[in-house]
Amino acid sequence: MRHDARLWQVAVLSGVLIVGIFGLGFPLSWAVVISTLAGSLLTEYGLSRLVRTRSARPLSALISGLSVLLLFRSSLVWTYPLVACTAVASKYAVRCRGQHVFNPTNCGILL
Repeated sequence: MRHDARLWQVAVLSGVLIVGIFGLGFPLSWAVVISTLAGSLLTEYGLSRLVRTRSARPLSALISGLSVLLLFRSSLVWTYPLVACTAVASKYAVRCRGQHVFNPTNCGILL
């Protein structure tokens, strides 16, 4: 069985987020965390069904959601899931040879 490196990415990003919230005082509420992760995962599943070209990749969407929580700051709760959804959607919109071209989280934050 081949090991998926994205599992390590999820573990490290989750650890950094937990230390950031509880140890460093990142200004993130549970509503922000849950809505951001749910938004990224639901967007991944929705777009994978809509496009029908590949199966959903929840680990990739989870990495995007966690990265948004680490890199993006706003005083408005609704912006976090919007950025996460935009990040995941960018993987489907900008593709070359079957792969996404840009870092999805950077695209979401920039847009």
